[in-house]
Amino acid sequence: SRRRHTRSSLVSWARRCVQETALELGNNLLQMNQIDSAVICYIVANAFGATLALWDKKLRATLKQAPYKERSMLIHKTFEKVFVLKAITRNQDSYPALDTLLIQYALILSNSGAKDLALKYLELANQNTTEVIR
Repeated sequence: SRRRHTRSSLVSWARRCVQETALELGNNLLQMNQIDSAVICYIVANAFGATLALWDKKLRATLKQAPYKERSMLIHKTFEKVFVLKAITRNQDSYPALDTLLIQYALILSNSGAKDLALKYLELANQNTTEVIR
C-alpha cells in the first residue's frame, strides 16, 4: 500500500514535470514560428486551448488560399483532430474557436443533406446557432 502510494506520487510528479517542460518548449517553439512542433508540445502538455488556437489559426490561413472544393475537407480534418484531442484530454471547457468549428462542420453536413445530424452538432456549440441550419 505504501509502495503503491509512493509509485503513484512519483508518476504524478513526473507527469507534471513533463507537461510543464513540454508547455515551456512549446512556447519557445511558437516564438521561433515552429508551429507544428509547438502543437506537438502543447498536446504533450495537455494544453487543449493552446493546441486548438494554433489549429484554428492554421485552418483560417489555409482556407483563405484553398480552392473552394477543398475547404470542406480541410474543415473536416481539423474537426476530427480537435474532437479526438478533446475526447482524449476530457476537456470540458468552452472556446469560441470550437464553436466556430462546430458551426462550419454543421453547415457542411447540412449542405450535404444531413440536417438532423447538423442540428445535433449545433447543439454542442455554446452559441444560439440552430437558426444557421434552418
